[in-house]
Amino acid sequence: MLALLTPFSVDEIHFAHNFDFSFKSLNFLQEKGSIFNIENLTRDIRIFLKNLNESDSYWATLSFYPDINGYANEEGIKMSISPPILINKDSCPILLSKFIMNRLNIMIDLYYLDDSIFDSQESIIIIKYTEIELK
Repeated sequence: MLALLTPFSVDEIHFAHNFDFSFKSLNFLQEKGSIFNIENLTRDIRIFLKNLNESDSYWATLSFYPDINGYANEEGIKMSISPPILINKDSCPILLSKFIMNRLNIMIDLYYLDDSIFDSQESIIIIKYTEIELK
């Protein structure tokens, strides 16, 4: 029930390292994941958030893959977007989308990447998440 009292990432991004929590599962291999196309990011995140349990909060990692085939291949290119964040059903899809796109733009500048890396229909964002309990 605490997730209802603590809405994460509604008006600002909440990084996991700022909170005291424990994982509900000790096995990180049970971590769930969702794939998002950059072109429909806000819509896809909105649908993703609607499907989360109302009473749970989640630890989430965000990764960018320039090509969906890289996601399926162990040797594919994967770029971490940010430190883990906390989310729940009340998180704002627009805020999360803007955060992701801002982090991707920073990544382009920081690593001197070509902007066309995002033009591919194959570019995806992966959100891996697992349930947490706040302490």
